[in-house]
Amino acid sequence: MKSMKTILLVTCIVLPAISPAAPVDVDALRAELRAANAANDGTRVSAAAAELRREFTGHPAYLYYAARGAALSGDHEKALRFLANVTARGVDMLAPVANDAAFEPVRALSGYSALLQQRDLLHAPAGQAAVAWSFGEPDTQPEAVALDSKGCVYIGSVQHGDIMVRDTNGDIRHWPAPGRWSVQGLHFSPDGKQLWAASSAMNVSRNADSADHGRSALIAFDPGTGKVIAQHQLPESGEHVLGDFLFLDADTVLATDSIGGGVYALDMRSGEFVQRVKPGTLRSPQGLALLGGFVIIADYSNGLYRFDPVGETLLRIEDGPAAPYGIDGLYVHENAIIAIHNGVQPYQVNRYALSSDAARIVSRETLLANHPAFGEPTLGTVAGETLYLVANSLWNHVTAEGTLPAAHLSVPVILSLDLSHTAVSSEQAEVGASAGRE
Repeated sequence: MKSMKTILLVTCIVLPAISPAAPVDVDALRAELRAANAANDGTRVSAAAAELRREFTGHPAYLYYAARGAALSGDHEKALRFLANVTARGVDMLAPVANDAAFEPVRALSGYSALLQQRDLLHAPAGQAAVAWSFGEPDTQPEAVALDSKGCVYIGSVQHGDIMVRDTNGDIRHWPAPGRWSVQGLHFSPDGKQLWAASSAMNVSRNADSADHGRSALIAFDPGTGKVIAQHQLPESGEHVLGDFLFLDADTVLATDSIGGGVYALDMRSGEFVQRVKPGTLRSPQGLALLGGFVIIADYSNGLYRFDPVGETLLRIEDGPAAPYGIDGLYVHENAIIAIHNGVQPYQVNRYALSSDAARIVSRETLLANHPAFGEPTLGTVAGETLYLVANSLWNHVTAEGTLPAAHLSVPVILSLDLSHTAVSSEQAEVGASAGRE
């Protein structure tokens, strides 16, 4: 559920910030990397990229710059290994390589043609997902989906600022969110008696009052009537987007703020928000999921984090064989993480197994990629053995002014993805990602 200020980290090769707890001055390194790259100074590019990769071993952009630094320095085989590394992690970063003179000797290597073939495989359809539902106006811009026990389907709209409800007869109703703010995350309360939504006033909220811009709230609806039961607005000053959330327990909601870079807990009884991860600690937190006693948080630019809600500790999860960046929706199934990526190419849904202490990714499996309905997949919900996800949020076509060009409009599509098949072993995934490890 990217806000309009969220940085696309891979396709444009944008360099993200990291948390203040990092042992390096990332802002300085980013500035140095930009300057070194502009000067085509291979030694400096390699040095800055190496420092950043110590924290983000699987970051596609940093692997690309490591490759470019090696190419500029004349170590063409090493450059190829870095490119193979990122490709083995399931991400295509070869587009800027094709016309870059620095990579000309690398493109002449015998191994480069094999790498292109591997890249092509990344863009082949992977996995099988069926269209579960497709309904609503083409300019809806869907963000999230929820299901109730009766079989009703709920879709949150970014552009309209409402929730579309499709009952079991196929009839569709619209529930406006207070203020007609954009609707992001949707989840039922643990007892199933309330439908909760994260809602924010953004420049894409076409029916919202411009004076509300930057305000954000968690809202509870009666799932039978659409009546607003409770609305809890984040009291923090400045601009905020509460994007996704989960229920820590029957009385507590934990929500990410993709603009402010923090995580908040809402006491549903008192309506009070408490900072659980200080604003600015994360770059752009998005989805989150409960795994054991930990909350796993997807930072769009910085990867996965492990948050201990009891000890109040935050730890960045090591990338291992993966590239856990550009993640929007995050879920748990059979003790593994299911991640919906829309900030890398190709768009994909991956299964990540973590170490027993949730400190490291130990295996990666692509469950779905290059589905013909994909128009930037975002959020979903797991029901039994099935992940239902929004296939076409259309964020990739939204202009800087928050509008959707008519040429790119499409009716919302909800896909169903079977999660019941067996995941690959950690050994298989480790071997696949070992290429180009330096």
